[in-house]
Amino acid sequence: MEFKVKHIGYAVGGLGAAYLVYSLLNRGFSFVAKYPRLYALITKGESKTYNDYNFYNRTGLKGNIDGKGSKYPLLKRPLTTYTVGQIKKMQAQSRSGANGQLFATGRYQIIPSTLIGLQKYTGISDSALYNKITQDRLANALIKHKKALNNYLTGKVADNDANLKAAALAVAQIWSSVGTPATNRSYYPNDRATTSTESVQKILKSYR
Repeated sequence: MEFKVKHIGYAVGGLGAAYLVYSLLNRGFSFVAKYPRLYALITKGESKTYNDYNFYNRTGLKGNIDGKGSKYPLLKRPLTTYTVGQIKKMQAQSRSGANGQLFATGRYQIIPSTLIGLQKYTGISDSALYNKITQDRLANALIKHKKALNNYLTGKVADNDANLKAAALAVAQIWSSVGTPATNRSYYPNDRATTSTESVQKILKSYR
């Protein structure tokens, strides 16, 4: 898919367009993500970098396959080279077991129960690679599953303050690093918001 997109760039826009496409691909843009600007903002507080599809959280201790932080012992290669089924098996491990539990995974920090639910919702197979395309599809499903958020982004409701705040609250309910419209603190008491609701609302409004 990405190979074809690069060559389409050459065909329709010359070297300049091809370079732009190449740059986007190398920043983690898979051409599957429906709301890339929103995702880029949110993941600053989740997976730390724009292209951290290999980031994971092990029983509350952050780490990644590049050796930064606490590595999960069952991961022997980048997260994106495993299948969805393999990720689920590692997420199903007991926290008190010898290896601990692989918990929040990938760019969007998807936790075990959420991955199971999203897989059923999207129809993504166990054999699908947990790569950037699959992860972006899961993120799209997270958005679609939240009615207030999806309706605002798709123009199904009026662009007013109440609907904007409802959409922003839905974002905070998905990602704990985002502040709620009411308090600008995380929706989850034990987590800390590092992304303000104002910045989220600004991005949401840009899609209208």
